[in-house]
Amino acid sequence: MVFRLLGVVLVIGIGVYSVLWWIAAGKIEEAAASWRETAHAQKIDVSWQKMRVAGYPFSFRLELTGVALKSGATNPPAALQAPSAAASIRPWNFHRAWFDAPETIARSVTDRLANS
Repeated sequence: MVFRLLGVVLVIGIGVYSVLWWIAAGKIEEAAASWRETAHAQKIDVSWQKMRVAGYPFSFRLELTGVALKSGATNPPAALQAPSAAASIRPWNFHRAWFDAPETIARSVTDRLANS
């Protein structure tokens, strides 16, 4: 009887954690889209081809493919491009994050005087 009750509590706990994880993953995607709009207001164009949140059950990993960042706010303007980029956090520690761009990052700085 005790083991059956413990099993039921465990299954319910895993179910609740799973639902909360998926809700948080949706919030992370919404926050990334909101950040892109905020950056655009500051003359920074950020784009990506595909976005997903992975890592269940032990992390939240925001994975972006086809990442491009162009800043019109800097002088001279700068740009970064990467085939993929990721940011990870653990569900029990939101104060520590890991960033990763495992493939080549291309950067450029346009000199306005050189192009004149």
